[in-house]
Amino acid sequence: GLAYVYASTAGGTVSNTVLIIVSGSPDTTTFLTYPLSLVADGVSKGDVIVRVVDLNGNFVVGGTQVKMETDFGTCASGTTQDGINASLFETELVSQILTRDYSPVSPDDGIGAVSNLTAKADWSSATVQVNFLTGFAYYKNCLIDIVASVMYGTTEPFTVLIKDRSGNPLGGHSLSATASSGTITGSPSITNGYGESSGFFFTAPTDTTIKSATISVTDNDPRGGGMVLTKKVSLSATLLKKK
Repeated sequence: GLAYVYASTAGGTVSNTVLIIVSGSPDTTTFLTYPLSLVADGVSKGDVIVRVVDLNGNFVVGGTQVKMETDFGTCASGTTQDGINASLFETELVSQILTRDYSPVSPDDGIGAVSNLTAKADWSSATVQVNFLTGFAYYKNCLIDIVASVMYGTTEPFTVLIKDRSGNPLGGHSLSATASSGTITGSPSITNGYGESSGFFFTAPTDTTIKSATISVTDNDPRGGGMVLTKKVSLSATLLKKK
């Protein structure tokens, strides 16, 4: 992969030798720099540097195409630079907000997804893994979903949704629920990959002097921070018509 060019003059004193890199097709692609983890907030980014060499370990020509692929986030493709002193391609991996928690273990491990980041140059490729990290449960993005009014003595299911500040669903969170009046079944319950726990049921009291009940849900996960959600429901003798 290396060629020496000799130059001289017949009868003169001028002579020189030049080394030329005779580059072949891309053979080996290597990640020199990449982020081990990114916060899954849609704005965090990390530098990515890829080196591409041919079969002999020599630099490929500048402008060699490098295609980037990632399971999560975005990473722009491009071309190698130089080709004489280096053979590198530089880009950035930009994070994204997740639609689900792809690692819903309990307790929450803070990893929302593991992304495979791949660089391809012709038939050569390399892959590394990047963790997309979720945050702690954030009160304003969490809720208790139940009908506004429950008839005395009847049972209604309800769902709890847990997300972080960026809006990532948080799986694996253990939730416990209580009610100021009536009873709760299905507690504790653990959120799934979509941050939902739908195993709760509220049974309204039969005492018609009680006009409302407050449902309280506590996030017991270490990344839940002891957050308590509340939802007030009215109690009635008849089913309210939907408007």
